[in-house]
Amino acid sequence: MFKSLRRSFKLKKAIKLLKSPGADVEKRKVAVASLVEMADSETSFNLLIPALEDQNNEEELRIIVARALAKTEDIYSRLKVPALRNALNGPELLAEAAVDALATSPDSLAFYYLVEALTGHRSDNVRKAAAKALGQLGNREAVEPLVACIAETSDALRKEAATALFKLGETQWIQVISGGNRYLALVAAIEATASPVVQIKAAKQLGTMRNAQSVPILAKLLTSQDSGVRATARSGSSRAAYRSSNR
Repeated sequence: MFKSLRRSFKLKKAIKLLKSPGADVEKRKVAVASLVEMADSETSFNLLIPALEDQNNEEELRIIVARALAKTEDIYSRLKVPALRNALNGPELLAEAAVDALATSPDSLAFYYLVEALTGHRSDNVRKAAAKALGQLGNREAVEPLVACIAETSDALRKEAATALFKLGETQWIQVISGGNRYLALVAAIEATASPVVQIKAAKQLGTMRNAQSVPILAKLLTSQDSGVRATARSGSSRAAYRSSNR
């Protein structure tokens, strides 16, 4: 009985704090955690969504709320997904938290909002987070937008997109990229997977290119545990260096 009353009091205090914009932000962050732990899903949801959408709330609080929404039951997905999608338009760290939360939703709209973030968000960090999330979800409809990211200027985004493609079981994407982007695709492939088969194929093709920048990339493969990868990297590195010097 006493335990139940104490829990009820603690929950009411957490709800009051969450609804008090002027309260200490650290206390309000603790209140969010308490709410998720103690309240039923419907109560949590009805309080967390307004807290996420209220742009007067501190960014760090809204980030905590977005992460908390990832833990709410799937039956609320159709209601929380639009709020998370709106959060994608907020500050970068909030948008990244929204991406992570969308990745936990089984709702089909969540997938399309992640694709939208991948292809059109202003922040490369958010796009990178979206690429990672799409690789984890396993929906092969993400293959085409992920392949398009290989032509991007951000090394980190290219690598994350390539990693996601391998997670989706897509290994032929390297073959469809041509022209100047082919070098970027091969480098991304080498850096995104530990598969000896992929690394050997990519290393062979890098060796045929007249690009001295391939040498340090191939040099990283010399420490591989696979003897075939090491041999291909040595050969490819020599060819790349020779072709570059004899242009």
